[in-house]
Amino acid sequence: MRGKSLTVITAGLVSALTLSSCGGASADDGDVVLRFTWWGSDQRQQITQEIIDEFEAQNPGITVEGEYRDGGGYHDQLNVQMAGGDAPDIFQVEDPYLRDYADRGALLELTEFDTSGMEEATADLGLTEEGRFGATVSIVSNALVANPALFEEAGVDLPDDTTWTWDDFAEISAELRANLGDGQYGAATMGANEATVRLWLRQRGKDLFGDDGELLMTVEDAEEFLQFVMDMEEKAEFPSASYIDELSSRGLADGPMGSREAAMVGEWATLMLPLTEATGDELQLLRFPSDTGHVDDNGEWIKAGMFFAVSSGTEHPEEAQQFINFFINSEEAAEISRMDRGIPANTNAREIALVDATAAETEAFEYVQSVEKAGKDTIPLPPPGGNQVAEIVTRYLSEVRFGNSTIENAAQTMVNEIEAALG
Repeated sequence: MRGKSLTVITAGLVSALTLSSCGGASADDGDVVLRFTWWGSDQRQQITQEIIDEFEAQNPGITVEGEYRDGGGYHDQLNVQMAGGDAPDIFQVEDPYLRDYADRGALLELTEFDTSGMEEATADLGLTEEGRFGATVSIVSNALVANPALFEEAGVDLPDDTTWTWDDFAEISAELRANLGDGQYGAATMGANEATVRLWLRQRGKDLFGDDGELLMTVEDAEEFLQFVMDMEEKAEFPSASYIDELSSRGLADGPMGSREAAMVGEWATLMLPLTEATGDELQLLRFPSDTGHVDDNGEWIKAGMFFAVSSGTEHPEEAQQFINFFINSEEAAEISRMDRGIPANTNAREIALVDATAAETEAFEYVQSVEKAGKDTIPLPPPGGNQVAEIVTRYLSEVRFGNSTIENAAQTMVNEIEAALG
């Protein structure tokens, strides 16, 4: 699939992509060794190594040593390396960690990262008040992943996702639950809980964090959010509290969507690709419902799927940024990577990614791009400590589900704990 000739790509597209060999070190400059670490699947490991090999072929004198890890404990291990002065030159990083690393002086300001092939808002995702410390690799938005095959089995029509409300969602989910087999549900979770609370706040004209990193969610907001989730799970006939609690120990393919236990689940849009492979079904992305039933009120946003960052301690800042430019902006890397790390941030690389794309890849691409083109906001980088919010929200939702805390007490202590995490 990735080997298809790029002769179908116009000359204008090729010229618009960053020339990958510009400004590189040569053998005469002496050998440069860069360490690069990332997480992901076995397929990502193979894809990344192919890009490294291509970069090295075009830039003799620069060697990139890959340090591949799985996702478990990735950032914990990176923190240990940073503390010990042994951080890789280049590393993959998620947005909840970027500002934290930047604020503690662990990252190099990316003054030579080429953003000319990106929408301004997408390029600016890696900015803090002090400068650009993240190179946006990809973008993504949240969505409801639906399995039309399960809707058909249940004799339930897919909703019109431009007009449906939360009441519609609950009614459809309950109908699916009644008509599907034992152990199957219309919906099993509301999705990633940090994303869920942010979506709920944004549907009410608010947000989770402000531009300067302060927590905008009040105790009253938290109470209303927890009540909303509990009411929705009851009306939509979600599974038991113990079922939901156990989901954190199940992988994506073994989760409710991948195992065909649920007809709908909230996820990041590009995760429909591995979910399609897991189910063997053709999945569909739905916009989230809202209170009003107007699609413009559903609170969607664009975020970075991931960033690349450079250690402030690197001995080769120019070559490190040269590699990042190649990886994100070059046609060669785009042909190899396609949508492995999400919808490419470089708009020209997106066209290459769509060559010979699967139905699932096209669905994810068109969905995320539709959110982007609708002018939906991007969100500010989470403040230091923001990476703890998902765990905190998940834990207090669990406390309420099991009856171990009242909504009022959970809301107060949840907000207090988040504020403490933010320092």
